[in-house]
Amino acid sequence: METVYDIITDEQVALAWGNADFGNVEKRDVIKYALLKWACGYESGKTASCILHDLGLLTSNNRVSVCGKRYLYAAFKHSSQEQSY
Repeated sequence: METVYDIITDEQVALAWGNADFGNVEKRDVIKYALLKWACGYESGKTASCILHDLGLLTSNNRVSVCGKRYLYAAFKHSSQEQSY
């Protein structure tokens, strides 16, 4: 089963992150919730959106990319669920 770490490495996150500061929120939580907003038709903040673009999770016209969809699925998939929907 593919994980978010298989799709985007910690090194890629650190490189895209730069000096961004979201307080005590984990970097991957910022990524998954900002990506979820875009997938649901909402926008996220400028800094989070730039990070998503740098990671290739959003396309140039702010659509969730194929990689972004894989990341989103992996981020919210519960490992305890054995069923496939």
